[in-house]
Amino acid sequence: MIIFKKVRYKNFLSTGQQFIEINLNEAPTTLVVGNNGAGKSTMLDALCFGLFNKPFRAVKKDQLVNTINEKECVVEVEFQIGKKEYKHAGFSSDGFSRDEQIHSTSKTSIDVGISPQNYNKPWSNYRKYLQKCLESYLETYPDANNVQPFDITRYYNIQWYPKGGGYYAWHAEISGHSWNIYRHLVFMTYCDDVPDAGTHFKHQDLTVPCKKGLTIIWPASFTHTHKGQITDVHEKMIVTGWYNFIEA
Repeated sequence: MIIFKKVRYKNFLSTGQQFIEINLNEAPTTLVVGNNGAGKSTMLDALCFGLFNKPFRAVKKDQLVNTINEKECVVEVEFQIGKKEYKHAGFSSDGFSRDEQIHSTSKTSIDVGISPQNYNKPWSNYRKYLQKCLESYLETYPDANNVQPFDITRYYNIQWYPKGGGYYAWHAEISGHSWNIYRHLVFMTYCDDVPDAGTHFKHQDLTVPCKKGLTIIWPASFTHTHKGQITDVHEKMIVTGWYNFIEA
C-alpha cells in the first residue's frame, strides 16, 4: 500500500512560482475539499505525475508547464511503500527529473531521470548504442522478441552511489505494483571502471564486473533476481532503465 506523505509543486499547470505544499499524513485519512477551481484536480494531477510520469487528467505533457512562467516546472512527492521511503525530488521542462530513494537497508543512491523523449546529446548517442545492444541481445534470445511491442516508454535513470552505497537487497524489476507490471527487459550501463562494484545475479551465480561502457540486458522477472556489489572504497555511477510493453 502506498502512504503519501507530502506533495509540493510550482509552475505546474496553473500554479505559479511559489511552491504549493500539502501534507498528506497528518491523520490516518485525508479528505481534500474545496470550491471549483481551488486546485483539487491539480493536486491529483501532481500525485499521478510523480508516480506514473503522466497526470490524472488528459493533459499533454507540453501543457503541464505554467504558460506564463514557461520554465522551472517542479513536482515533489514523498511517499512510503511498506518500510521503504521514496522522494520524487522534482521535474523540469528540460526533460530531466531528479529522484532520490532513501532507505538504509535497501538502497542508497541519487537518481536523475531522463525522459524517453530526450534525444539531445549525449542521450541521442547513448540510445543508438543501446539499440545496437538490444539488437545483439535479441539475436541471442529471439524468444524475447516474440511478444507484444515494447520500447523505453518511461523515464530511465542515471544513478550515483556514494562509497558504501548501492542496492543492498535482492530484488527483481517486476514486483506486481502498477508502475512496473509492464516491464519486459532491463538495461544497465556502467559509467566507470570500479573494482568490486558490479552486480550479483542470484540464480545465475554470476557477478558482472563494473566496467566503463559495459551494457547488460536481462529479463525483468524473478528469474534474474539481483543486487549491487557494494564497495566502501569507491563511488559508482550507472545508467539504467526498462523496456516496457506498450500499453494499449
